[in-house]
Amino acid sequence: MRELANTIERAAILGDGEVLRAEDLPSYIVRASAPVTNDAGYHESVREFKRALITGALSEAAGSQTEAAKRLGLNPTYLSKLIKNLRVKT
Repeated sequence: MRELANTIERAAILGDGEVLRAEDLPSYIVRASAPVTNDAGYHESVREFKRALITGALSEAAGSQTEAAKRLGLNPTYLSKLIKNLRVKT
């Protein structure tokens, strides 16, 4: 949750208006923001969003977990644990 708050705060500071737009957010977040279906429960929806967010950051970082962690505002060790726990394909 902290990484999302940091990203939104950064977008608010660097954005060009009073309203946040998709172009104010990093592209890996925009790509990851898929609508949540009623079929998925809260926890599964959160896991899916995290997987998409991590996958996007890894893609933009050319597979570098260290760079992806930097982009997400996470400690690389924590990102590595998330990748393992969420079964993100690297």
